Amino acid sequence: MPEKRTKRKQSAMPKKKSAKDLVNTQVIYSSKDTFLNKSLTEEPMEELDCDIDYVHQDVSIMRKKLNQGNNAENAKIQRDEFLVAKCSSVSKRWRDLSYDCTLWKRYDFGRKLIKPYILGKILSRGVSVLRLAMADVKSPISSDIFHQETRCYSNLQYLDISLATIGVEALADLLSLCVHLRKLSLENCELNEDCLLSIAQNPYLTVLNMSMCTGLTPAGMHAISTQCTQLKEWNLAWTDLTAQCMESFLPFMPKGIERLNLSGHRDTLNDNGLIVIFNRCPNLLELDISDCPLISELAFEAMVRQCSKLRELHSSRSYHIPADCNRRLKDLSDFKELDIFGTLTDKSLNALQKLMPEVSFNQNMFSMIARPTTGIRRTSIWGLRVRD
Repeated sequence: MPEKRTKRKQSAMPKKKSAKDLVNTQVIYSSKDTFLNKSLTEEPMEELDCDIDYVHQDVSIMRKKLNQGNNAENAKIQRDEFLVAKCSSVSKRWRDLSYDCTLWKRYDFGRKLIKPYILGKILSRGVSVLRLAMADVKSPISSDIFHQETRCYSNLQYLDISLATIGVEALADLLSLCVHLRKLSLENCELNEDCLLSIAQNPYLTVLNMSMCTGLTPAGMHAISTQCTQLKEWNLAWTDLTAQCMESFLPFMPKGIERLNLSGHRDTLNDNGLIVIFNRCPNLLELDISDCPLISELAFEAMVRQCSKLRELHSSRSYHIPADCNRRLKDLSDFKELDIFGTLTDKSLNALQKLMPEVSFNQNMFSMIARPTTGIRRTSIWGLRVRD
């Protein structure tokens, strides 16, 4: 008798899906919320009225192509922008999707090693908010193709490169691509005249942090003070400005300056220089002249007389300002904070507190003028989120 063959149930093999099926289904997904469902900033970002060319393709042309017909990828991009960027090498269509500027509004490279050419690629995708604090940036930052474009300026508006390890030539290369900056931090960076002239080509710059920077030149400082006319906050603490540098930019200080830090200039900042500032910038709200021993009662009296809107003064260790001068601050109706570490005895400080009970004394040991990150805010610069 022939043996009966048992019929085995053949398990149905999964049908191989095409790329089109994958796009139209939710097999591919992301654990992150999309940029479009979350607001990018804690404050509205200003749109730029300019045309920006990218290395591969203009964004406006790209969007026009993506919007033609029933484009499934156009809907997919809103759900899974991170995966699309990784899959940009699959095809030209995926590459176009990954270069959409809506996906590259912000980026955080803080404490990261940035290999050559990577930064240039990020800039070419239209990033507006970029954090490079304490990053190690390897040169070159961009390829020759990027520089050959006639209008290849980046879309950067907010850049934090504080305490970063970057060569002075690479930094000059990076800054030469920026003409739309609104807030910039270069704390503890080595600069040259090319860097300063590139900073000066940003007419809408409002906040500039150059504390502890080296390599400042008279020509570069003059260019910044005369061309960045909308500057509101400027931090120049401990920059070792020479007397020639002081003469090159103090008489041309932007008239709209509201917060200014000139601390740490022990041998070059004197009464005459400060009086020039007070006459030119009467709208000062905050001033830091700590560790400036050449400043005396003469400049202090001019400050009280000229800067009636002053709210905060930091004059720690400026020993040539007599203690009695601080009583004159009572004449300023809006004055709220005075930091004078190391200048008054406890008895004198208590007497001053009784005279001005509405004023806070010695609350901040370090100045926050123009600094991008303060307090516990580690995921934002100047109130703009750079990561979740």
